[in-house]
Amino acid sequence: MGRDAGQALRRIGRVTAPKGAKGGCHVSQSTVGTKVYADDGHAHSPLGGGGCELWRETLTQIWGKFGPKQIGQPNTVVAVDFPPLVAEAQTVRPKGSAMRLRAVISSPNLTKVVLWTGLVVSMVLGLFYYWFAIANRYVIFLYGHLGAGPFDASTSSRYWMAGLVSAGALFCAYAFMGWFCMHLATVFYQPYSLPSWQHVWLLSASPVAIGIWIITTRCNYPVLPLQLAGRCVITALGGIALALWLAEQVVLRTSETAWIILHGAGLMPILLLLRAIGLPSRDLTVSRATFSMSSLGLITGIMWVMGAAWLRTVQRKSALAASEIFYAGLTLSYVILPFIHYLLLTPPDTHYITTASNFFASVPAVQLLSWGISALVALIATRCFDQKRQ
Repeated sequence: MGRDAGQALRRIGRVTAPKGAKGGCHVSQSTVGTKVYADDGHAHSPLGGGGCELWRETLTQIWGKFGPKQIGQPNTVVAVDFPPLVAEAQTVRPKGSAMRLRAVISSPNLTKVVLWTGLVVSMVLGLFYYWFAIANRYVIFLYGHLGAGPFDASTSSRYWMAGLVSAGALFCAYAFMGWFCMHLATVFYQPYSLPSWQHVWLLSASPVAIGIWIITTRCNYPVLPLQLAGRCVITALGGIALALWLAEQVVLRTSETAWIILHGAGLMPILLLLRAIGLPSRDLTVSRATFSMSSLGLITGIMWVMGAAWLRTVQRKSALAASEIFYAGLTLSYVILPFIHYLLLTPPDTHYITTASNFFASVPAVQLLSWGISALVALIATRCFDQKRQ
């Protein structure tokens, strides 16, 4: 290849200038670059004007054929010293948190995000419309159960628990549809990827919030007060975020999801059993067995998470992020379990939404304590076994 290029350069070593131009020109080859010299002895760029216009096409052909490779001596590269025809665009990329924020806000494929957003909005609002506008509220929200009225504490909590139950149903549908689309694309040898769950959540948050607000404050009787409707919106958006996150893990990281769920399940006793500490504030009789069960749940949860982290280390896998373990515990406790209760743990002809006291503490301080302990356990397990591997 180098011999061919050298012969080509020697053949065109001297070119006669076009008619009307001043003299001819010749080429000089060196390890630095290729210069075109006019007969006046001055060097000119190969893309310059004057008597060397014929060199433009000639050198372009030589460069296109031999440019990317070495020509001449083994370590000698001929570099044509004319500027590129099209300058490459220099993109300034934001760094750190600015880059992450931009990645969340700017969607790479708006059409795909809109389609998945449609699934989220239609499913959540469809369930809310059925529960609040079509179905019998005496069944769905247990009006009259133990003398409870439409706005008693237990009944009111069932309203905003509807947001978590709908998120559980959304998780099942979203994970199945994502798995189906991925495998269908594989059958036809076409690449396919789910849009980021953050993109879908951001685009669906506004229509879901507006839709829930309208349904709960305008449909059927009695309509909900604004404060209670706001709770429904907040819990629904929070549940949707957790459901979309776990569904994305199931579809894109199937093998890792088993580990995430295994770790997150260890936080469930801590999240669900520590709430018994707040039961005396409700004037309920709490036996020693109840506190023993809460303590046992705390110890079991800690040992479960630590054991799962140790088992993952034995399998020579890096430790999971503490946030993944914590999110998994929240999703399993507050999204998946309420939906399972609604679907499987109620009579077939009277599916009702459970009260919040079955999942949340009645005292905010106790609830924050259970969340804090769960996050701390996830963090300790991650840090402890990360250092052990190192």
